[in-house]
Amino acid sequence: MYWNVGADEDSTDQPACCNAEQDGAAEMGAKQSAMGTAVLSQSPTLENIREAYEQGEERKAHELIRIACQEIGGGRTDTLEFLCAASQHGDTESVQFLLKDARVQFSQEPNEGNPAILAAHYGHQSVVQELLNSIPFQCIRKDLLNWMLATACQQGHLEVVKLLVINYQADTEDFALHSDEFAVITGLPLYAAARAGNKEIARFLLENGACFSSYTLMDHSKFTEELLRERLVEDTDTGSDGRVQQPVSVQWSGLNLPWLELDWFLDVSSRITVLDVSHNSLSSLPSVVPWGLLNLHTLNLSHNKLKELHTPQSSQEIICIRLRQVNLSENELESLPVGLLHLGQIQRLFAAKNKLSILFNIPNGTNWIGLRRLQELDVSDNHLTDLPSHVLHCFKSLNSLNISKNRLSRFPNPWACPLQICKAASNQIQSLPDTVSIFWRTHLKEVDFSENALKELPYYIFELEVTGSCVITY
Repeated sequence: MYWNVGADEDSTDQPACCNAEQDGAAEMGAKQSAMGTAVLSQSPTLENIREAYEQGEERKAHELIRIACQEIGGGRTDTLEFLCAASQHGDTESVQFLLKDARVQFSQEPNEGNPAILAAHYGHQSVVQELLNSIPFQCIRKDLLNWMLATACQQGHLEVVKLLVINYQADTEDFALHSDEFAVITGLPLYAAARAGNKEIARFLLENGACFSSYTLMDHSKFTEELLRERLVEDTDTGSDGRVQQPVSVQWSGLNLPWLELDWFLDVSSRITVLDVSHNSLSSLPSVVPWGLLNLHTLNLSHNKLKELHTPQSSQEIICIRLRQVNLSENELESLPVGLLHLGQIQRLFAAKNKLSILFNIPNGTNWIGLRRLQELDVSDNHLTDLPSHVLHCFKSLNSLNISKNRLSRFPNPWACPLQICKAASNQIQSLPDTVSIFWRTHLKEVDFSENALKELPYYIFELEVTGSCVITY
């Protein structure tokens, strides 16, 4: 039987070996010695020990355990139950005695009667440490740690959670419970913390690798929204022009978010200057992102599952005119969003490791004047076979171009721009234009045309005043 860590907080169910002692426990005769120590007239029982704990007499319980363990040679077989009782009640001294002196061993099989899980359930940090330290670190089972972690999250024991994650590397993303080989969502640490409404534990988990599952977002929407809102960073210092009052930076990177809800940030959308939702599982975005964010200047959508960014029908709907840096790397885009062509302030555009087969899929009749200030363009590691000159030649400020690891058979014709870094390695380029030297001879600092299909070394290569590295193989 598995212990459901997601049980209602009001539940009175207790782990099996933690039930209160049964009625009719045998009474123990005692008499006083000269030193005042209780001398038992019969062997201590588990019921006696539990009764002592329930009455708050931890010292008495400890002495009963010692006496009982001395009789082990007489056939005592309930020492593991003593360890469970001591673990439940946080009796560190008795746990140490049982582990070290009585040499009691416990199974690592995760179940409701495991003393380590009991200690985690009741929040006894020192007992948890004693129990886990009795096992060689490399031999501690992950499923035991994960069940302990989920239990501590549900019960609200932050210090135990920290101990398990930091000292014993419990996995904040693993499911502790399974039923018929299927994961049980209540065994996911962050879900357990959300179900218990414990924000402090949830924050710690998020800071240590935990992510939002779709179940957590749906089942505990208000709780997760409040956690996400805490990651909105307000900057009280306005810019010199004073346009934005208390700019907001949205830092939602690495949370495995499967979607974005507009309600999470709608009320601050006009103040967002930085939006970082990288390293998530986003396959789509609200239509307002990024086109409707008036004061946005930095957008990071990298490491997601985006196949496209919906572009408004009219360029008048694109109001993010202050956008300066865009990172779309490591998605599934087949072309860059056409809306970017209407933005005149963008300086850096990163789109490496996508599925780009064309740079922009520009509809006929589209008029655009954007990207005139683009300084850095990285479209490396894609499927590009051609770079249209009529687009590139509009990049009048470009100083860094990375088109490595594509399928280019020719290098684009040079144009008037201060290009300093040119990386075109690992393509299928057979020759280089003669005008490279004319346009970029005094600008280029770093050049890489390695791993191409060049048939000969360009004659002008020695005219280039490259001050950095120059790699050309043929």
